[in-house]
Amino acid sequence: MKYKCLEQLGFDYDREERILNQIYDSNPKSYQLWYYKGWISDHASEFHDQISFLQMVFKEDPKNFHAWSYAIHYAKKWHQEKEVYDLSRQMITADVRNNSAWNTRKTLGEILNIPPSEEFEDAFESIKTVQKNEAAINFAFAMVKKDPSLLDKLNSLGQFLVEKNPQNRYAWLVLLFVESLKNNENEIS
Repeated sequence: MKYKCLEQLGFDYDREERILNQIYDSNPKSYQLWYYKGWISDHASEFHDQISFLQMVFKEDPKNFHAWSYAIHYAKKWHQEKEVYDLSRQMITADVRNNSAWNTRKTLGEILNIPPSEEFEDAFESIKTVQKNEAAINFAFAMVKKDPSLLDKLNSLGQFLVEKNPQNRYAWLVLLFVESLKNNENEIS
């Protein structure tokens, strides 16, 4: 109901932001908080930089799914794709298992037209370092789907992972993914 009233009456962005900051302090994972931040961002008449706020949020909780969803929304609305993309890369560097950061990176990397081969290389190195990294593996799969020329590199990664640890189910998942793509190519040919 508040949204409807504010749509008709207008609102003071700074006042609403202060209210949201108080809510954040007591409940940083409230989806209502993040939804409302998106709403005021959509209805703001001028740009309000949220990068320092997002940096603070992710410093406290780098895997806050709602905050990452808001970050993507904010990036698209205010053409801050590069800034949020860079933030996602920073968070991945801090924790390569951060699914939300990898997903944000994928979404914004597509908008920014980052070559899949460059993105794949980062995932490749991350997986070699942390072999059971599901987030990076899924990211690598997405890059191979976008650029099938990376399939051989993914296959060599799978072989490397199996040699390191034959009990690593992710290694076998990589090889299974490679085989399924090869079979799809054969069916198309």
